Amino acid sequence: MKSIQGMRARVLWSGNCLELLELGVQEACGYFRPVRYEVHIPGEAALYKSESQHSAQHYIRMLLG
Repeated sequence: MKSIQGMRARVLWSGNCLELLELGVQEACGYFRPVRYEVHIPGEAALYKSESQHSAQHYIRMLLG
């Protein structure tokens, strides 16, 4: 029997001008499996997309100096 899955987004970090989102699959059993990370200006399209949380955090550090 296949389990029902759905994509979800969670905010991992939010500053005054940027946010780091974790996108993943919420499995029927309740387990959350991260798929990718995105850096956004709130309300805008993604500035950066990565499969690595470390890379996304590094991008934020570069932007913020």
